[in-house]
Amino acid sequence: MTNKSNKITSRQILFIGLMVFSLFFGAGNLIFPAGLGSEAGENLWRAMAGFLITGVALPVLGLVAIANVSEDGNTESLAIKVHPTFAKVLTIITYLSIGPLMAAPRTGLVSFEIGISPFLNQSNSEIGLLIYSIAFFGLVYYLALYPSKFMDRFGRIVTPVLLLILGVFIVTTIFNPISDFQLPQGQYAQAPFSSGVKEGYLTMDTIVSIVFATIIINTTKDLGEFNQTVRKKVILKAGTISAILLAFIYLMPTDYN
Repeated sequence: MTNKSNKITSRQILFIGLMVFSLFFGAGNLIFPAGLGSEAGENLWRAMAGFLITGVALPVLGLVAIANVSEDGNTESLAIKVHPTFAKVLTIITYLSIGPLMAAPRTGLVSFEIGISPFLNQSNSEIGLLIYSIAFFGLVYYLALYPSKFMDRFGRIVTPVLLLILGVFIVTTIFNPISDFQLPQGQYAQAPFSSGVKEGYLTMDTIVSIVFATIIINTTKDLGEFNQTVRKKVILKAGTISAILLAFIYLMPTDYN
């Protein structure tokens, strides 16, 4: 566990921000911007403007919202103002959506399809997916088992490696683009902005932000005995760091070529 102090440093805030970025950047953040870029074509920038609202801005607002209404990061604190039952139901649905029903399976499947499946024969794909899923979610369970180590594991190790890999993709695409801008297709031909808004929401970062706020608050508590005002500032700064990184990755050529 990180030693506690009475002051949080800029370096620690940076690592918390990197941790938040790695938590946000899942399968949806990899596939939806690329799909948007491919289909939006010449309407890319209008579509991406909508995507950044729900894929970047709203998740940060979700972090800040929880920080303002809860001292302990309780995810029910935001919705309980409507009704206690509503708060419980919303919390249950949120955890199920970002867990076993949608986000978690999508993350495992996308990483398998991109990194493992191309090297397997079709006859071996099912057993390969089973073995990979056990190994993948076993590693995820190990990393998530000790929340107090999130900043060190994700902020200091996972995120730099992730950014390095994404950097290789970006540089490769800049010097060897797949194609020029194409004519917009489907929904992006008629309503690029609203279509981008929908795609950004489908990353599920807005939904998951209320859970990640809890992680940031607990991480901050592990660093020192700070009051709620300090924790709110930490969440805002860390959220801004993650937002800048997410926006940068989304706007790079690898997402639309």
